[in-house]
Amino acid sequence: MKKHTIVRTATGIVAVLLAIGAAFFAFNASIANSFNDTATTLSKNLTALTKKNPDLDALTVSQQQVSAQLSDLTGTSPLQLPQVRQSVENAVTVSEQLDKRIAELKAQETAQSQDAALSQQDSSDSNDSDSSSNDEDEQSAEQRKQQEKLDALLKQNSTSEEDSDGSSDDDSSTTSPDSSTTKPW
Repeated sequence: MKKHTIVRTATGIVAVLLAIGAAFFAFNASIANSFNDTATTLSKNLTALTKKNPDLDALTVSQQQVSAQLSDLTGTSPLQLPQVRQSVENAVTVSEQLDKRIAELKAQETAQSQDAALSQQDSSDSNDSDSSSNDEDEQSAEQRKQQEKLDALLKQNSTSEEDSDGSSDDDSSTTSPDSSTTKPW
């Protein structure tokens, strides 16, 4: 019986060790599968970034997801096989560099859009000043015309006053109210 108990105990220990080993390899297979999905997304993000006009907002969202997945994978590194751990660490490095590059491009895009907005505002201000200077030219032309009309009316009025004053000097006693010119004011 003693021999029988030792064999059962040894078989139980081997079974437990095999179960732990199987769980360890299944866990690492799951980690490797998740890493492959994350690496594929990271590769797509890199490809998208090299295009002429990448959608930085979509890239930022996708890259945040990649970073979160890599962070989850890094958290389990003590249980990972060395090859898987090294691959995850390399992907984290690439992901951080990609994050920095996306942030730089977004900053450049923001600066360019602000510059464009300022130049557009400046051009609209200059257009406004051009149109206002045209308006001022039109106003000054109108004011000149009105001033000329006013000068002509004043000249006519002073001429008619001189005429009426001249006739009244000569014949002041015989001037009748009917012969005087009525003025509108």
